[in-house]
Amino acid sequence: EKSEFVPQSEGYVIQAVDLATSEETLADYTAVCTLQVLKDGRMLVLDVQRAKLGGDGVDDFIKQQYAKWQPSLVAVEKKGYQLNVVQRLLKTTLPIRPLDEKGDKGARAIGPAARVKEHQVFFRAGAHWLQDFETELLLFGGGSEHDDQVDAFCYAVLQAMKWGSMDWAKAYGVYYCENCGTGYYLEPADRPCPKCGTRPPVKEPVEVKPEP
Repeated sequence: EKSEFVPQSEGYVIQAVDLATSEETLADYTAVCTLQVLKDGRMLVLDVQRAKLGGDGVDDFIKQQYAKWQPSLVAVEKKGYQLNVVQRLLKTTLPIRPLDEKGDKGARAIGPAARVKEHQVFFRAGAHWLQDFETELLLFGGGSEHDDQVDAFCYAVLQAMKWGSMDWAKAYGVYYCENCGTGYYLEPADRPCPKCGTRPPVKEPVEVKPEP
């Protein structure tokens, strides 16, 4: 394949997390994919990391990956036990976006696979995680033991496809605290800042008068 230079300072960065299916076992991986979305809609996979963790180790792992790349958004699936993880992370200063994606793994992979085929997704040449990640991509759907990296990658690409090059804060509903400037996901609408506790201003209803 032909290599291209992609500017890492352009666009915005998002992360997606595929959580292990249970907090009780270390048999499954938790994976984090970090994706840069360029102004023209192309995507650069900056990093793919995974680890077998239990308990608070999952939270710490996600926080470490956030600190490394400072993404605009961290998307985390909220199903089963995973909802507990999401609820814990929502109490932090991380810009967490709960995900409730529909369909199975194969259905979710259709859009991202098309973008890869169209040469709209780039991987970092020489990255230490690249060989393992590409192997998992090639074996996906063929009975491979693990597909956590692929799942995290698909979640990230689907979020990027959904919003394209729009302003990420506006697109994802991220609110900046007027007191300390911390960005966080505003759900419910009166959620206080997880850092300083300041609540967002209440929006007064606007009266709309019918045209005469």
